[in-house]
Amino acid sequence: MKKKMLILSLILFSLTGVILTSSLTSAVFWACFSDGQRIDYCNPNIPDRTANSNNYKLCMDSFDSARNCYTPGNWNVCNTLPPTCTGGSGGGASLDITPPVINLQNPVNNSLYKERAIPFIFNLSETSDVYYLDLINGRGRWTKVCSNCKSYSNKRSFKEGINTIRLRAKDRAGNEAFKDITFFIDSKNPVIHKIDPKKGWANGTFILQYSEDNLKKINLSYGNSAKGFKVSNLQGCVSGKKMWCKINNINLSQYNNQEIQYYFMVEDNAGNRAMSRIATLSVDTILPKINSINTTIDNNKVKFKINITEVNLDVVEYMDNSELRPKWKKLCTRLDNGICEKQVSFREGGHSILIRVSDDAGNTANNPGININIV
Repeated sequence: MKKKMLILSLILFSLTGVILTSSLTSAVFWACFSDGQRIDYCNPNIPDRTANSNNYKLCMDSFDSARNCYTPGNWNVCNTLPPTCTGGSGGGASLDITPPVINLQNPVNNSLYKERAIPFIFNLSETSDVYYLDLINGRGRWTKVCSNCKSYSNKRSFKEGINTIRLRAKDRAGNEAFKDITFFIDSKNPVIHKIDPKKGWANGTFILQYSEDNLKKINLSYGNSAKGFKVSNLQGCVSGKKMWCKINNINLSQYNNQEIQYYFMVEDNAGNRAMSRIATLSVDTILPKINSINTTIDNNKVKFKINITEVNLDVVEYMDNSELRPKWKKLCTRLDNGICEKQVSFREGGHSILIRVSDDAGNTANNPGININIV
């Protein structure tokens, strides 16, 4: 009797084990996925994943078709199952072949920024790893922006001048999207190197040397408190390093025999500005006047007696065009009752002589030329 009871107990124990095993194995299954297929877990604390090969197999407990997500199973139990995919394999998960969509909000294409550190803002249609490549100065190296992100908003520094960058977003399935953007950085103020004239006299010509790679305009302001100030825009000025620009024929007649102040203002396309120092000048817009030229020849010597009207004389000069290399030579630097008188020696032969009178403001007057003959 006892022996029969023992056999019966063993049979019941075995059946119970089979029932327990059947109950346990029925709750788990192998789910197989294709390369690139997305696997979403119902538990938000479990990272989702993407199949990286065909016949990618995972142990699952259940599949929620309404939420299209899985609950992971017990791998120890799955390992007792046949190595084949059963119910729910692939259940609702789709093959991800669509690249992420990049919505870049800043920087804006072809925009100009006044600071090197600018807002870098974008969002993505799906979680991705994001990098950018500097197509001008990057030397082929990608710079990471963020990992497993769907949006980004932070400042990033870029080089002065033109920037062209390529944005790359790679999703979990390895799909990639790219976006190119070009923008400009101009954070530096223009530099003014020289102005002319710096002191002395003004005759309507003003010159500036400057450096600016992104030039917008250059203005000249001039005048005085008695007659008022005016502004003129310089034309034809170009961007670059240590560039010269000049404005001619500024009408200063209303300021004649007065002092004026002037300065330049240089502005770039980003709105950065630089102002030159303020210079004070005397104004003389009246040209010297040559009233008469008399010459007296004594052997090889010629005496010049030139009557001139000019209150701010700089120099009276002559040029002998019969010389091999003609050049201006000084006759007088001052007038005696409006007269410049000087004796000059010449070689034998004919000579064509030009006379030039210059005042302190740079105004000049020339005679049409006189001919003399030394015998």
